Amino acid sequence: MTEELRQDIQRRVHAVQRHYHDHGRAFRVLWLVAAFGVIVAGVAMTVLPGPAILVIPVGLAMLAVRFRWAQWALRTAIDRGVRVQRHFAKASAGVRLAWSAATLSAVVLVVAVLLR
Repeated sequence: MTEELRQDIQRRVHAVQRHYHDHGRAFRVLWLVAAFGVIVAGVAMTVLPGPAILVIPVGLAMLAVRFRWAQWALRTAIDRGVRVQRHFAKASAGVRLAWSAATLSAVVLVVAVLLR
């Protein structure tokens, strides 16, 4: 599955790259500013409530259109995510329940602290 996902992302990045270069300089500058803004928002969401785990890869995907290092970071993040998903899927029901309970507890704790 990882290889299929990697190839699909690579195809999408190449398609967006073709369209990206068809636009003028102003569009490309705004694209990069927006991409860095999405990354900054995602990093902020690691300590503030929000879906950082979804937002940061979106910013990386936007940057991957222009920068090879962002393509590498995006591939690495996807590979690690797939590895975690496989590991979690192989875990027993008790382990999955424990992880789910721990995650829920952490979310409740963060919400309680923020609402004080």
